[in-house]
Amino acid sequence: MKRFLIPNKLKSNDVTENVSSVLDPSKIYFPCTSTTVVESIKPDSKQTNSDELLKLNVLDLRSTCDESAVQPVINFPRTVISGKHRCFQSSWYSKYPWLEYSITLNAVFCYYCRHFPPHLTVSESHTEKDALINRGYSDWKNISNLTKKHKNTSSHKNAVIKYNSWLSTKKTGSVSSQINQQVKDQIINNRETLTSIIRCILYCSRQDIGIREHKKINSTEDNPNWPCHDVNEGNFLEMIKLLSLENENFKTNFKSLPKNSKYTSPDIQNDLIKAASNLTLCKIVKEVNLGSNIFSLIVDEARDESKIEQMSVCIRYVYDSKIKERFLGFIELNELNAQALCNGLILFLNNTGLDIGKCVSQSYDGASVMLNLVLVNVTQNVQEVGEIIGLLEAVFAFQSVSTLRHYAFFQETNFKIPHCCDTRWVSKYKSIQFFKTHFSSILKVLNTFKESSKKREAAEAKGLILQFAKFEVTVILVCLNEILNIVSCLSINLQSSTLNIGQCNMLIKATKKQISDLREEKKFYELYEQSLIIAQNANISTPSNNDVSSNRMSQGSSRMTDYYITSTTDKRRIFSNHEKKTELKIIFYNILDVICVEMNRRFDENGEFYAVLGVLDQTSKEFLDCETLCKFAKTFPFYRSDEFLIKLKYQCALGKTLFSSSSGLFELLNEVQSYKVGFEELKKVIELIVVIPVSSASAERSFSTMRRVKTYLRSTMKSSRLNNFTLLSIEREISGQFMDNPSAVIDEFAVMKKRRLEFLL
Repeated sequence: MKRFLIPNKLKSNDVTENVSSVLDPSKIYFPCTSTTVVESIKPDSKQTNSDELLKLNVLDLRSTCDESAVQPVINFPRTVISGKHRCFQSSWYSKYPWLEYSITLNAVFCYYCRHFPPHLTVSESHTEKDALINRGYSDWKNISNLTKKHKNTSSHKNAVIKYNSWLSTKKTGSVSSQINQQVKDQIINNRETLTSIIRCILYCSRQDIGIREHKKINSTEDNPNWPCHDVNEGNFLEMIKLLSLENENFKTNFKSLPKNSKYTSPDIQNDLIKAASNLTLCKIVKEVNLGSNIFSLIVDEARDESKIEQMSVCIRYVYDSKIKERFLGFIELNELNAQALCNGLILFLNNTGLDIGKCVSQSYDGASVMLNLVLVNVTQNVQEVGEIIGLLEAVFAFQSVSTLRHYAFFQETNFKIPHCCDTRWVSKYKSIQFFKTHFSSILKVLNTFKESSKKREAAEAKGLILQFAKFEVTVILVCLNEILNIVSCLSINLQSSTLNIGQCNMLIKATKKQISDLREEKKFYELYEQSLIIAQNANISTPSNNDVSSNRMSQGSSRMTDYYITSTTDKRRIFSNHEKKTELKIIFYNILDVICVEMNRRFDENGEFYAVLGVLDQTSKEFLDCETLCKFAKTFPFYRSDEFLIKLKYQCALGKTLFSSSSGLFELLNEVQSYKVGFEELKKVIELIVVIPVSSASAERSFSTMRRVKTYLRSTMKSSRLNNFTLLSIEREISGQFMDNPSAVIDEFAVMKKRRLEFLL
C-alpha cells in the first residue's frame, strides 16, 4: 500500500478542513516498514499499560529506537477545542525535536520517554506523563504548557540521557562488549610484552650465557626507570633495558605493567625457561610418535662443576625420512651401580612420555669410543709410540706455562701448538701433524731457550732437545701422521648423527683395508725418505750410508793413559743405514699390526646383525633375503606376529626387483616409503636398522654444553634448571622456532599456574 509525505514547503495555514480526506491512510507514506492500518481510537480511551500501544497494533510510530522519531508534515486535522478549530503545528518539531506525531491517533508522544519510560505508579498512569508515553496527547490548546513542563521533568531528562547512552553503545558496543574488548586489548598488550621478555630468556639460553647477576642488587626497585648505568644487573635485565631504549612501544607496555607483575623475577625466569623446555621435549616426543614410533637410547655419564654425576640421555629415531638424534636431558645420579642407572633411566623416560617398550637399541660406548680404545692400545703395546706422545705433551707443557715461551713458538711457526686431549687419543692427530710440519722450527726455539739465563728453563729446554733431536722421532712422527690421517677420517664420520650402522660397517672395512695396505716395504721406504728430509733440514744426524756396521772404539785422551776407565761413553756403535731402516720398519709394522688386531677384535663382523646389513646391500647376491630379515624381525616382540612375517616375505620378494637400483640404506628407505602402505612391514624393518646408533657422540657433545652452562660462577645451579638450559641450547632447531614465535611458550607459561595478569585470549 503506497504512502507519501507532503513536502516541507507546505505551510500550516494551507491546511484545509477536509479531515476525512487527510486521514485516509492510503494516501500517506510512513518510513516504517509495516503497512497495517487499524481503526482510529479515541484520545481519551483508557490505556494503563505501557504495552497497550503495541497491543492495539498502532504501527505508525517507531517500534524501536533504531530510527528517528516519526514527524510527518501533512494537512493536520482540525478539532474543535474551546469553541475554536485547532490542530497540530509542524513548527513544533524544531522547537521540541522529541515530539512524535501519530496520524492514526491524531496525537503526539515523547519519542525518548516512550522508548525509555520511567517507572509509573498506578496513580501516575492517567497523568500527562502517561499520555505522552502510552495514550498520546491531543489537547492542542494546552500543548505549549505541557511540552515546557515535560521538558524539565527528571523522567524526561533521564530518558534523554538513556537515549544518548544507547546511541553511544550502538557505536562502540554494549558495556559488556566494551569490557570484553578492553580485556582483549589488555591481554594482547600483555602477550606482546611477554613476547619480548621470552625472547631475551631464549637468547641467553641458546647462547649459553648467564641470566642473573652474580650478587643480588635491588637497584631496579629503587630506580624503576633505570637511570643508573654503573650497575650490572645480569644479562637478562640489561637486555630488557636495551629493548626499552630501542623499542618505545615495549618501553611503554613494560612500564604500564604493575610493579608486582613485571615478570622479570628469578622465579618467572625459571618458569619461562621451563615452559620453553617442556614444549621442546613435547615436540621431540611427538616426532618420535609420528615418525618410526621406535627409538634408540644413547647414554653417557660425566661430572659437572658441582661434582655431581650427570647421565646424559639422547635418543635416535627416524622422522620425515631423516635420522634425528635429540638430547632429552640429564639425570642426576646418587649411585653409580647398574640398578640405580637402570631405574633412573626408566623413570626419566616415563616422565618424558616415551614408551620404554619402543626402545630397540642402546648405546653406551659407541664406535668412536671403540676406535679410541684401539689407539690407546697402540701406546700401551708399542713403547716407542707412547714415548713420542709423552714427548709432544712435554713440549706443549713447556710453552704453555709462560707467555714469552708461547709467543716465541707462535712467532716461529705462526700457529699455536695444538693441545693433546686426554680422553680422545685420535685428536692427537693434529698435534702429530703440527710437530711433523714444524719440526725444525720447534728445535730452533728450544735451542734459543737452551741459552736462557733462567737455569730451570735452560735445563728443561736442553732435556727436550736431547730427546726431540733424534732421527727416530722424525720417522715415528711421519709414520703416525700417515696412519692417523686414515683413522681420523673414520673418527670424524663415526661422530656424525646421521651415520647409520651400514655406512659405519663399510667405513670400518675400508679403513682396515687401507691400514693393511700400508704394511709393505715400498710404502715404508717412502715414509723413510720423508723422514730423512725433515731430519736434514733440522740438522739432525742420520744413519750412515755404509752397508756394514762397526764397533770402532774411539781414541781416548792421552791424559787418561795412567787411569783405568770404567765408563763406556767413548765406545760408540755406528749403525748402517740398512740396519737402522730395518729397525724402524719393524716399529712401523708393529704399529700397524696392533691397530689391525684391535680393530678386528672390537669391530667383529661376524654375527646375525652384520648378515642383515648384507641383505640390505643391493650389490649383494642375498639382497632382501626374506629368511634373514624375518629371523631378525623375530628378535623384537612387536614384529613377531605371523601376519607381519608373512607380509614381510611377500614384500621382500617383490622388492628384489623394484629396489635393486637403490644405492645405500637411506635411498632404499626412501624408495620403500614412496609406495606408502604397500611395503609397510619392510619399511619398519629398515627403519629399525637405521635407528640403531653408531656412536655416543651426541651424549658426549652434551657434556660440552653442560660445562659452558654450569660454570664456576653458576655452580649452584640445580639439576632442573641445568636440564632446561641445556635442552634449549642443544636443540637450537626447535628453540629457534620459539624464538621466532613465542606464542606457544606464552600459552604454556599461562597454564602452568595462576598468573596476576591474563595472557590467554
